[in-house]
Amino acid sequence: MHPETVAEYVSAFGKAVELCSGYYAEVAKLLHKAGKLVCVCDINEEVRSKFSKLGIKFVVCDIFDPCLDILEYCRKADVVYSIRPPPELWNSIAKLAENCNCVCVIRPMKFDLCNVKGFKLEYYKDEIFYVSRV
Repeated sequence: MHPETVAEYVSAFGKAVELCSGYYAEVAKLLHKAGKLVCVCDINEEVRSKFSKLGIKFVVCDIFDPCLDILEYCRKADVVYSIRPPPELWNSIAKLAENCNCVCVIRPMKFDLCNVKGFKLEYYKDEIFYVSRV
């Protein structure tokens, strides 16, 4: 994966929220530096310190039952994105994006196939994305 390409693709949609971030911070750092990142979200509290050190807003939240904070941040965004989330999270990510009237971008693992209604496969430079536009 090329974080610069992913950040460039996501930033074209406007302000972004990263969901299910895990410990990977490269794309969020690039979007934050460009002024395009609203916040990052993950269920794991231990991840917070990595993003806080970078000056990035972080919300601890379960994507299956989104908290009010993440809903508020997503409503301020144009796009929600997730990098290599497990397929079992895709429906919840898409539902949150739809409820907040955001474009949803998922950068899948190499061989993950999308079975969520409304997503289209898109290619950008050397990356692939599943995208659902509202």
